[in-house]
Amino acid sequence: MPDPGRDKAPRGQRPIGWMLGIFVAVVGIGLLALRSETGQLLLGHWSFVRSIAQDEGTYYRLKVKLTYKGEPQDFDIVVGCNVRRITYKDGSGTYEAGLIPTVFGRRMSDGKGLVVRPPNACQGETTANGRIRQDLMPIIVVYDDAETLDFGTAYMSDDAYDSPISVLSFGGATIERASRRDFDEFRRTHSNLVSRESYWSSAPDDVLRRLKLARAPAPWAHVCEGYERFRVPEAARAWCRRRSGRS
Repeated sequence: MPDPGRDKAPRGQRPIGWMLGIFVAVVGIGLLALRSETGQLLLGHWSFVRSIAQDEGTYYRLKVKLTYKGEPQDFDIVVGCNVRRITYKDGSGTYEAGLIPTVFGRRMSDGKGLVVRPPNACQGETTANGRIRQDLMPIIVVYDDAETLDFGTAYMSDDAYDSPISVLSFGGATIERASRRDFDEFRRTHSNLVSRESYWSSAPDDVLRRLKLARAPAPWAHVCEGYERFRVPEAARAWCRRRSGRS
């Protein structure tokens, strides 16, 4: 999977076509997943923690300027990555790895969900030091139902935002350095629309038992299906109709 902050073509070189870049999540948004069982084991165990090893994690702040149906919806997400080892009072142990949060979202006034997938910037990449492109465009998903998060549309290019059926406007994104204090404050003061139950909705039963989670009523969308639309020239339409069996 390409890193949206590095491997994306410059804006002027992206493919033309207003539907390019819109991906419909049928079972879910696989590009968002990057899940690992250990990545969320820590949540819900704070009262049982006995010790925490030296924190060697890195932290960064993702700022995204969005407008949803004319309403400003800016995000300021503090992400933690790398490993922190935990020992619990019952003798068990675990750790956090990868990106925390892997995805972060909020409910819209019309009942839909708006979710951001932060890019990986765990090696000190920032906009200021030039290691993040100026035209960074994180994956943004609009879920049809904030309650179930089982179907959504991902925006991944200028063409997606320019589509006549787009409900979003993109005003840019930046990545800055952050601290452990920033990370803890963000987790304390912000609630993520993507709950643990939703995040692990497609996990095997034994994993859910280990995490002490009930299976969510609907699977969280995390696998992509993509499509493109092209205008068919008038001269080719008769041939297309014959091929499709339509008169």
